[in-house]
Amino acid sequence: MSKKIRLAVRDFATPVRPRGHYTGGNSEGVLNLGLQIHQEIQERHRKISTFRPEMLLTHTLEHKGYEFALNGRADCIFEDQKPLIEEIKSTHRLKGLIEEIRRDDEHPYLLQIRTYCLMYKCAYGLIPNGQLRLVSTR
Repeated sequence: MSKKIRLAVRDFATPVRPRGHYTGGNSEGVLNLGLQIHQEIQERHRKISTFRPEMLLTHTLEHKGYEFALNGRADCIFEDQKPLIEEIKSTHRLKGLIEEIRRDDEHPYLLQIRTYCLMYKCAYGLIPNGQLRLVSTR
């Protein structure tokens, strides 16, 4: 019998020893601004018939007697012939984040979008493109 571990995609994609300026905890004001930015972008996308906001994706991985039950909500999915999954990330240090992601092929945000793409492929049999939408809060 395997042991089951439930993980949010964000937690799964975050290294055990976080690097760079990625932080899981933020002040309430910053979180509210990030939520507002997400909602504004998603509202603009609602005009597109193939757009699916906050789409729940789940997948279970098995490894050495463990089951990792992953789940998360992808910010934006466009279910076209070639699906596109977009994750929105807001920051007050946009240039720094862009450079950080360019230097680190395993940045948590990249791992998160790749995980969503894998989960989508496993669920629907289609290989989506994935992209980050980086937005300045300034």
